[in-house]
Amino acid sequence: MASDPTKPLLRLRLGAPQPRLPGKPARPPKPEAYTNEDQDRRFGPAFSRLAEVLARDPAGLELRADPAALAPERLLVFEVRGSIGPFVKAINKVPGLELVDEEELPTDEDKAPVAYLLVPDARALRHIESLWRIWRAGREMPEGYTPWRDVFACLRDLRPWGPADRVQPADSDILSEEIFGKADDELIPLEIELIFRPQTASGAANEAVVA
Repeated sequence: MASDPTKPLLRLRLGAPQPRLPGKPARPPKPEAYTNEDQDRRFGPAFSRLAEVLARDPAGLELRADPAALAPERLLVFEVRGSIGPFVKAINKVPGLELVDEEELPTDEDKAPVAYLLVPDARALRHIESLWRIWRAGREMPEGYTPWRDVFACLRDLRPWGPADRVQPADSDILSEEIFGKADDELIPLEIELIFRPQTASGAANEAVVA
């Protein structure tokens, strides 16, 4: 395209290079923690019931009968404020805990990350409850378990994996559109995602039940 001589080119002044500041790069600030009182009001009842039931029912059978309870062999949803890194470090300290879809965990840029944690047995669940009591009492965490202090302080929600996690509002709208106007006996293909644990026998049994 020909240039217009009545419109001179604008010359941009190049910026001068800026010297790099010495020392390590500044770390992002830690997320604002909730107060102990707020956390106790929100999650204290669930942990208190957990402790009471496990005291009289070591296997947690009563908890398993309640779909809304923190129970063994159940997938728990942890919503935390800030970085997911401390959470990953924390759960690695409790024997038996399993992160689901660890390779797809949100990055540290996510301001409200969600992690799914499979609690294999009552022993692991009892361990989490004991750490909660230590933190709530303001005592120092056992050696190696300090990251749980930040997890409890920045916990936004803790619940069993349920209907709200299975079908998000956007997915629900899509399903509604798919089934609108279809006959009651018309077949609709669905995709089922199974979560397999390291125990092969248990995974095979659960797969057979679903099939």
